[in-house]
Amino acid sequence: DDLLQSTFVAQVLFALNRVVDAMAARRREAQAEQAIAAGLMVSERGDRRRPRALIVDDSPTVRRQLSLALHQIGLDSEAVGSAREALDVMAMRRYEMVLVDVVMPDMDGYKLTRTIKRNKALRGMPVVILTSRSSPFDLARGALAGCNSYLVKPVSMQSLRETVQRHLKKLAQRRRADADYSFA
Repeated sequence: DDLLQSTFVAQVLFALNRVVDAMAARRREAQAEQAIAAGLMVSERGDRRRPRALIVDDSPTVRRQLSLALHQIGLDSEAVGSAREALDVMAMRRYEMVLVDVVMPDMDGYKLTRTIKRNKALRGMPVVILTSRSSPFDLARGALAGCNSYLVKPVSMQSLRETVQRHLKKLAQRRRADADYSFA
């Protein structure tokens, strides 16, 4: 009798564990889908990863500060010190966003932004110009270059977070629409 009862209890516990595991897996999947829809997670060739940003600034201090801030927001990041390096890196790796300084030694941020926006493979990627230049002329140059946002240093964490999340959400919506269109 005790052996039968122990076997029955073990079977019931095993079945309950499977039900709880399935519920937890569905919850994790739903959370992942919400994160993808919000742009906080990227689904790429069946794998899921955090969004990646490229930081282009000639100041090592600014690159480090932005890397830490983006990490807190939920992005992985890489940083380079020049526009030429940025173009080389973007040719090899996919990013969800690029943050560009204007004043750099080899090519200014406006020209880099124009170069990115003229490239068919990169044009959909949001470009955020992050610079200390704040004149109306500079803002107009950023808009004409094709930047998606123009932030003036020093930028608050809240402003950076809102800008990054807004662009990631738009990018996720565009990718979802493109995927829906390609299946139609």
